[in-house]
Amino acid sequence: MLFPCAGRSKMNAPKKGTSSSKAGKTPEEIVEGFNRLRQEQRNLINKISELENDATEHRLVIDTLAGVDENRRCFRLVGGVLVERTVKEVFPALQTNREQVYMFLSSLLTG
Repeated sequence: MLFPCAGRSKMNAPKKGTSSSKAGKTPEEIVEGFNRLRQEQRNLINKISELENDATEHRLVIDTLAGVDENRRCFRLVGGVLVERTVKEVFPALQTNREQVYMFLSSLLTG
């Protein structure tokens, strides 16, 4: 006949894989947290895609306006309002906006 080890039986042993609800999270809380992180990831991916499209559009417009007379009229959408300007007035603002888009995009990509 074998005897249990020094005063400790299987009935007294701590159960594996259980934790008190005060110390850990419930499975539902873990899933909820995971879903929040997944949604945040989707939002970031959408924002990155939107910024990449904006950068492409800025590059296209800058390339187009580079070969145009600087006194030529052009139209720009500012805050939902279409305004008439000259290429000379718009070109520096476009370059500045493009640089800001690239900086923000790189900050999102590098984390």
